[in-house]
Amino acid sequence: MAIGDELGKTNVYDLRNPNPLYSINHSYKLPIKKIKFHENSQNIITVDKKLAKFSNMKNGRNFTNIETKHDINDFEFYKDSGMFFVKKNKYKKKYRKKKKKI
Repeated sequence: MAIGDELGKTNVYDLRNPNPLYSINHSYKLPIKKIKFHENSQNIITVDKKLAKFSNMKNGRNFTNIETKHDINDFEFYKDSGMFFVKKNKYKKKYRKKKKKI
């Protein structure tokens, strides 16, 4: 079981023990949005709005990070594969003002 907090820290537990097995820290200290376990690769993926962090499920060692230019809203694996999707948003929309004709 894994629990993420508001400060970018995820604690991973064995339910038979009240102490965490290990902790995963995100560098931006933003709230954890999602935690996924990927059995095929033996990774735990923790996601905040700037970073998806892949760590080894057994010991918590960092495998890789994925940083995006825009905020991450969601993260999902395609069933029975290593392919994943990251949903992001880019909020800036440019509108041109129409010039008034005189």
